[in-house]
Amino acid sequence: MHKVLDFGAHNSEQLKEFFAASPTNTVLVTDMMGIESLKRDGLENHRRSFEILARYADRVIVLLPSGIAARLPPDQHRFPDNLIDRNATSGFPTFCAATLGNNAPHVLAKIAENQAKARHFADGVAANIGVFREAITGTQIGLVAQGILQGLAALQPRLVWTHFASWLRTQRSPECPSEFVVATALRHSLPDFLTAAPSDPNWRKFLCDRLDVAQFEGKRLAA
Repeated sequence: MHKVLDFGAHNSEQLKEFFAASPTNTVLVTDMMGIESLKRDGLENHRRSFEILARYADRVIVLLPSGIAARLPPDQHRFPDNLIDRNATSGFPTFCAATLGNNAPHVLAKIAENQAKARHFADGVAANIGVFREAITGTQIGLVAQGILQGLAALQPRLVWTHFASWLRTQRSPECPSEFVVATALRHSLPDFLTAAPSDPNWRKFLCDRLDVAQFEGKRLAA
């Protein structure tokens, strides 16, 4: 029988009874259970966390970290065996011997060092989360703008060329202008839109309040 071990039961009488009930009973250990166990301060607390598991270390199966398991491709023929971390499972008895033996203080000090590095990295990410959000938002807006340019190129090629008002070194493609051509056409037609569009659409009003129309290239050329 297999059971997934919860952190609250790692040092319980029920776990001892489960192992004693049958030599084939095994426990599945997740990364979250390990993380919670390592949060306990002090050598004695850590030893108590793994005391029972160390006694039955050869009957413990360690699962892949949740982040890796979530990215596994669907495979009904290998499931659930593909969720097992083979290296961690085979090395679990050695891990228990190292963390509960005479070398335990050194091992726990190394674990604490790695945890401090992880916290430092997490704090750095949290401090820069606003920058990440702005970068992602900018990328999303850019993708939307690119999609609009491609849509106009595919659906309104003649209208785009009519407002292009410039020249290209390469041969024109009347059926499908490039994104650069569409962007240039939009830029050239913006002053006309702001001066001759239907009365006060919301985003036209927004632009008019924030743009210096005198700086537009099209307006300077017309002058």
